[in-house]
Amino acid sequence: GGASEVLLSQQRTLESHGYRVTVVRERGAAIECVRDDPSIDLVMVDIGLDGGTGGAGTAGAGTAGEILNVRRLPVVLLSLDDAAQGLVKHVEGLIHSRYAPERADEGEPQKSELQASEAQSEQRRRYLEAVLRATPNAVVTLDAAHRVLDWNPGAEEIFGYSGQEARGQEIDELIAGRGGDQQIAAEAREMTSRVAAREVFPHFETVRYRKDGSPVDVVVSGAPILSEGKLVGVVAVYTDISERAKAQRELAEQRERAETLLREREVLFRETQHRTKNDLSLVRSLLSLEASRSEDPACSEVLEEASGRVAVMSRLHELLFRSGDVTDVNVQPFFDEIVEELRSSWAPGEVSMEVSAEDFRVPARLSVSLGIIFNELVTNSLKYGFATGRTGQIASEVGLDENGNVVIYYSDTGVGFPSEVLTGERAGLGLTIIESLVEQHEGKLDLWNDGGARVRVMLKLPPG
Repeated sequence: GGASEVLLSQQRTLESHGYRVTVVRERGAAIECVRDDPSIDLVMVDIGLDGGTGGAGTAGAGTAGEILNVRRLPVVLLSLDDAAQGLVKHVEGLIHSRYAPERADEGEPQKSELQASEAQSEQRRRYLEAVLRATPNAVVTLDAAHRVLDWNPGAEEIFGYSGQEARGQEIDELIAGRGGDQQIAAEAREMTSRVAAREVFPHFETVRYRKDGSPVDVVVSGAPILSEGKLVGVVAVYTDISERAKAQRELAEQRERAETLLREREVLFRETQHRTKNDLSLVRSLLSLEASRSEDPACSEVLEEASGRVAVMSRLHELLFRSGDVTDVNVQPFFDEIVEELRSSWAPGEVSMEVSAEDFRVPARLSVSLGIIFNELVTNSLKYGFATGRTGQIASEVGLDENGNVVIYYSDTGVGFPSEVLTGERAGLGLTIIESLVEQHEGKLDLWNDGGARVRVMLKLPPG
């Protein structure tokens, strides 16, 4: 009839706006549909629907009353009958009184309360709609069968489907099953099933797929929608983290490359250290060989001293390598090892040696210079200060001055420096080496006698 034509017109209008419309032709089917499909939000009834009760022309009203007994839903009664207005009282008697219009003289207070409640609900609905439109996140509501009911603009932006394309689609098939990754599809189905089992699913990072099949990194969470203890749907929220995930992947790749380069550098460094040690040993052996073959005692002595200095360089190099950190060195244990090396090079009981080093770090290059300077001072004491077989003592302190410079205080109880050395008129090879290293490190060298030789060496510690 005419009302059915109106219903069909409304069906076409609603479907053009993306709504899902179900059409039934009789009372029993209508009641069963409302009871079994929790996604239904509105019922439109032809007042003359077949199979109702209540007399000719009003069967649809009886059906509306039965629908309202099953679920509390908005029901619209349609009729083109000119006498439809006269059926209102009859309809009121068929529908439960709380749904019927109140008479003006009896229901004004209840009507005002109802209008206020409806206005508040409408305000809340508009607020939520504004939030869903404004948020960049994809907010999706599903029915109990996991089909899309609502698909906000954020979901359109992230996944590429329009609301009309997405509504009515099974969510996991729509954004998880089309990417070809079975693991992602299984994980999505598990999450949806757990939420449908009334479990609130905490957010976690995963992958979903856009309309064009491209993957998108998302953080997803879900929760069930319950009404009077019954599951009526599910809400899922997806946040696009593609840029963050891309940055994390690039950072991981850079870290992996850096670790690879570091391992390669470590291997190369160890190989270089091994070759350097072998080269120093070879130079030392050649100098010792030439010293033994020379018939000139003075030449042999010079060659032996050079061989000894190369040996010291080799030992310092080995100590530095064994320290494990080739960029800077802890002075205290470094000097402890140097002292032990030097003590092993002369007969015990001849000269005692006491060295005190503070606990601080210096660059590797400076540590080698400190070792060479200290070795030359000890060698000079043993060779010249105690040359006549005298016994005595060597004492040294290594630390930082008030300006942060490295300072070596050195003394022995030997014969002291010759006067020409103190005046700068003559300097041996060892003292020349010390002066050269002090100059390299922008330092200062002081020599004097006071019950033996006294030396103060200051080297500038580089900043940082």
